[in-house]
Amino acid sequence: MVRVHLAVFAPVIAYALLASEGLPAKESRPSVIARSQVWMPNDVAAMDIKTGPAEPGAFPFLATVQCEYSKKDLGGKSPKFACAIAPDDEVKVKFGGANGEVYAEVAATRLLWALGFGADRMYPVKIICHKCPPEFGGVEQSDGNRLFDPATIERKMPGKDFPGETGWSWQELETVDEEAGGASRAHRDALKLLAVLIQHTDSKPEQQRLI
Repeated sequence: MVRVHLAVFAPVIAYALLASEGLPAKESRPSVIARSQVWMPNDVAAMDIKTGPAEPGAFPFLATVQCEYSKKDLGGKSPKFACAIAPDDEVKVKFGGANGEVYAEVAATRLLWALGFGADRMYPVKIICHKCPPEFGGVEQSDGNRLFDPATIERKMPGKDFPGETGWSWQELETVDEEAGGASRAHRDALKLLAVLIQHTDSKPEQQRLI
């Protein structure tokens, strides 16, 4: 599942003024959607698809990452589990050579990122899982840990989710208003074409973040 993003930008000065007077008034959802963006200018030729987003928390290509299994229900049908790299850093791991999402999500999110569209970050890695259940498979190591290769780690695209929001629908994309500061028709149409290209068929609102 690839999450597609709408981003809303506010002037730094306005944020500072509002913060100095306490909590800002809640903006209506239609207003937020109307001034949302889907694309940011990008030097496509300079983007390193193999390395991916070089942000805090990024992982080198095919890095070996050690983590401790966290028992959580992550939903969905593809093989995955939660794993703690550090006490305050828990990630979602997808794994398995027969799991198409391990490959397709990396390709799709890197394409969106390189072209300037918002998507969560997917990093192809090798996972050494401490305390992972044997039924998950993987290759058992001499110390009892389990190696999962291929695998991916998911990190959310940087940005704060709007309080109480579960995402946006593709129908709402039609209410984005360029005159209100929102994305142009060309940018929205380009996002739709990319969604078709990557076969973004799991397109319920929770698969589209509003940040």
